[in-house]
Amino acid sequence: MAKKKATLIQIIGEKILYKFTSLYCKTLKFVVSGEEEINKLNTNFVIAFWHDEMLAGWYYNKKFNPVALISPSKDGDIMTKILIDWGYEVVRGSSNDSGKEALNLIVDKIQTGKNFCITPDGPKGPYHRFKAGAFVAAKKGEVPLILMKVRYEKYYTFNKSWDKFKLPKVFSKVYVHYSSPIFIDKEATREEVNSTIEKSYSIMENLTEK
Repeated sequence: MAKKKATLIQIIGEKILYKFTSLYCKTLKFVVSGEEEINKLNTNFVIAFWHDEMLAGWYYNKKFNPVALISPSKDGDIMTKILIDWGYEVVRGSSNDSGKEALNLIVDKIQTGKNFCITPDGPKGPYHRFKAGAFVAAKKGEVPLILMKVRYEKYYTFNKSWDKFKLPKVFSKVYVHYSSPIFIDKEATREEVNSTIEKSYSIMENLTEK
């Protein structure tokens, strides 16, 4: 089968957009709370943030020697270029049941010194619903999970996208809130992990209220 030609938008994204994104993000003014608890940790960690807030999430967390799990799609190709430019190590795959191999590779990366960043409702939703990947990685890697909530002072919303993606306006303030570390016992049952997931919704909401 002949290889499908890339669209003009994909070509622009792969050649230009990833460089422009870095310049764009440098205009943002970050106001951060909760990072002091991360800095006190004596271990690696997992950070989870919503897909619609991923621009600030990926950009700000690049300081943490991170590895990311990105879908093997055309959009994922562009995201991979951006993240590599920001110093991420990227694993292509999924965190669902069909992507166990990729998730196991992420756990290996965590155990050799990387911190794992993930959008737990990506890459296709449902919107603001946790999938288990972040929690399983924290459990298997024996590291804490940290939830991250982002709020933009001024932004555009892409209402036609499934995640209602938010793009902060140039020079906007970006408010970042990190939760306290969430520890998941390596021997935790599926029911206990699911309970932690449910509690995490409330934690994320409280971060929003800050």
